[in-house]
Amino acid sequence: MYSCGLKHAGERLDKKIIAGFNYCCDLVKYMRTGELEAIELPQELLELEAWLVIGEQKEIAVSESTLNYLVDSLGYDEERAGGLVGQIAREAPGLGVEVYAHVAGKCRKFTGINSDKVLIVDKGGFRPAIQFNKECIPPRHFVMEFEKGLEVSGKKLESSIRIIATYDSCAFDFLLDDEFLYSIKNEVKEINKVVLSGFHLVLESSAGKIRQVGKIIEEWREINPDIFIHIEFGQFQNRRALEETEKLFPLIDSIGLNSEELVAVTGEEELEKGLSILADRVERILFHNQYCSALITSSDNPKEARAALQFASICSAYKILHDKVLNLRELENFKISRLSERGIEIAQNLKIADFNGKKAIVVPSLYIESPRSLVGAGDTFVLAYTLVM
Repeated sequence: MYSCGLKHAGERLDKKIIAGFNYCCDLVKYMRTGELEAIELPQELLELEAWLVIGEQKEIAVSESTLNYLVDSLGYDEERAGGLVGQIAREAPGLGVEVYAHVAGKCRKFTGINSDKVLIVDKGGFRPAIQFNKECIPPRHFVMEFEKGLEVSGKKLESSIRIIATYDSCAFDFLLDDEFLYSIKNEVKEINKVVLSGFHLVLESSAGKIRQVGKIIEEWREINPDIFIHIEFGQFQNRRALEETEKLFPLIDSIGLNSEELVAVTGEEELEKGLSILADRVERILFHNQYCSALITSSDNPKEARAALQFASICSAYKILHDKVLNLRELENFKISRLSERGIEIAQNLKIADFNGKKAIVVPSLYIESPRSLVGAGDTFVLAYTLVM
């Protein structure tokens, strides 16, 4: 299924991408029955059980002491590169893509990156991340995976859910690496794709720093007018960071977000109305959740846009089912014959809607009965979409 997406990728896949600004180390904990009830939840996570009951994915900024408490109380099962930059650095090399990664620290804790295609700035140029041997403690996100059917407080979860507790001082203060920003100018002419994220974690006191990104984007476009820039949203921790990020809309080609993030931006609970409000403000909207993906656009070839979403859906489903790094050869043989029924329903409604002169190109998600892991599924989708748009 979605063979057109694979064919499209074979013809259009870009081989270089810039990824910024959200890098961390994910500490992944696969939760088991009784573990959550056995600890006293910190103040920031008192609503965790309520989020689980309604099936709401969540990322919440916490204090360093809370993150350390979770690590000490629950432990974790694996450590891997995380944040959008970390996920792209993990997945893109398997597609034959070089990643110019903006990272918080140049050290061996760029966990799980074993490819010379991930490039980190160093002394005025870029070299493979695997060559950095310095020890450091990177920003950490504690990722709790709750699988479908797991019993929490006497209730079985109806779907697999991921809750992220984040302590990330670099993202909180929106610290940009001047050496990266200087050196990447020498590379931008040959790079046609950019994905940026991390704005949602910026503290209110540091939100003004987001304005720097507008100047950065303008500089890159002056060097390479053909560059495609996508900004991926997250669950914003304060209104001011959201407002500063919205000021970047006129400068970019695409924004990506899910249902909760759309409500935060537009204040509208109804999907079609929220997308209509946002469609007036940005060139393209990439809406994606576990059920479907939709591109709201008036400027793209519908056949090519649909193929891009199909390829992204294949990559995301592969990640969810196998929890393996993407491999282009394996993707060609990856077969899922069932689509999300809920995704089909959403697609039917969106296809007939008008978004202020723009139309929705919608692709239902490939249905995975038993996900192995949800970690990185959304970022993998965004990476694949951006590379072939």
